[in-house]
Amino acid sequence: MWYFVLIVILVLVQIYLAPYTKVEESFNIQAIHDLLQHGINISAYDHLEFPGVVPRTFIGPIIVAIISAPAHYVFTRCDLPLVFSLYLSRSVLAGINLTALFLVIRQVRTNFGNSVAKITCFITLSQFHFLFYISRPLPNTFAMSSVLFAIYFLLKNEVGSFIWTSAFAVLIFRSELVVFLGLFLLTELLCRNTSVEIVFAHGVCALLIWVVLSLGIDSYFWQQLVWPEGVVFYFNVILNKSSAWGVLPFHAYFTSLLPKAIGPLVPILIPIAVVFDSRFIKLSVPCLGFILIYSILPHKELRFVMYAIPVLNIVAARGWAYFSNNWGKSFVYKLVCLILSGLFLMTFTGSNIMLMCSVDNYPGGVALEKFHRYVSPTAEVNLHMDNLVCQTGAVRFGQLNPNWVYNKTEHLKPGSVDTLKFSHLLVDMSTDYQVYKSTHTVLFTVRGYSRLILSSDWPFLEVVTVPKIVALQHKNYESRIGKFADALDRK
Repeated sequence: MWYFVLIVILVLVQIYLAPYTKVEESFNIQAIHDLLQHGINISAYDHLEFPGVVPRTFIGPIIVAIISAPAHYVFTRCDLPLVFSLYLSRSVLAGINLTALFLVIRQVRTNFGNSVAKITCFITLSQFHFLFYISRPLPNTFAMSSVLFAIYFLLKNEVGSFIWTSAFAVLIFRSELVVFLGLFLLTELLCRNTSVEIVFAHGVCALLIWVVLSLGIDSYFWQQLVWPEGVVFYFNVILNKSSAWGVLPFHAYFTSLLPKAIGPLVPILIPIAVVFDSRFIKLSVPCLGFILIYSILPHKELRFVMYAIPVLNIVAARGWAYFSNNWGKSFVYKLVCLILSGLFLMTFTGSNIMLMCSVDNYPGGVALEKFHRYVSPTAEVNLHMDNLVCQTGAVRFGQLNPNWVYNKTEHLKPGSVDTLKFSHLLVDMSTDYQVYKSTHTVLFTVRGYSRLILSSDWPFLEVVTVPKIVALQHKNYESRIGKFADALDRK
């Protein structure tokens, strides 16, 4: 399927252009780093010092680290910068998800024909968020591969395998998937493609095995008895603590978040698909039902429902295929296909504009990378990175000098004695810079995304950036070299 290669190329381009990560991805990317760099020396792991709000599973990072380990070893032996392993680990994660997506597309071709498979790929290619997410180390992204494998088994009518992969996604990575995948299973029961006895037998066995697996692995790495996804479910659903990160109205997924992610083609084509091919009702109703049910929770993010996107794309592709397969019958079919092609190009152009914005949306990672070019590698450095820097891309993969101290202690008061002990600072320029004017000199600044404005040049939009991060060096750096050296000795 040559058209699937286009998806692979686009994902690799996105990784290359925007390699850094945001705060939601920090646990998984730090865990992958620590597994590759420290092995079983858990005392050196990042999560023991910065555990986050709730514990997360190590199973996803372990899978990525195992696959990445041979190439990482070669990189290490060749003395390549550690950031190469950041690209590597994200490419491996993308590869896992793309493999699952490829199997789904191949099964779509078997079940519904080559035109539906091909159009599914092109619709997916036109959308920014789904492909951008599948290489990002979010818990949802680790769950995505299991979801795609589950859909693959569903399309093959292998209900037992569907239950096992679904249970893995639910119990290990994201508990909300019990609604999404459960609705598909309920549909199979209603259509009498399986029985309650089979579902119960597979479900109970999968529950016991996957929970025990998580308990064994994660309790070892967290140094306490814990089932991470159980804790996350209790925190987000029972206690509803996720609302502290913002709330959106009930309709937000349907009126704002999903339309931006899927573009105009999918909502137009889904009704056409289900009208002309009743087989696609079984795929579309569980997706829409999941989004509707999940809209009850006040805290909403696209990544919580993005599992529905590849399935909805398959349904939409059947709608487009109806017109393309009848191209030669009348002018109306030709006209509709041309309109759909125009909408495809519009969505694809919008996706590239979003990618332009995303490239400038990780100033913390850029600042840490740039810092290594401004300071001599033989200098004695004790660097502090503030919250904004750490939340926008500064991770352990970016800490390239083993002889430097990299500090990310939270909630230090700007300009306090605690911050003045560092030789260098990477701080939020919009809030903290002014208090350091008398004590530090500016090495450089890093700009980040602010907004889009209209432009007279193609593509008639311009990404506006503003200074986000400033790198500072203590004015008494040379004279206080001994103190900074002491800090290095205590590393």
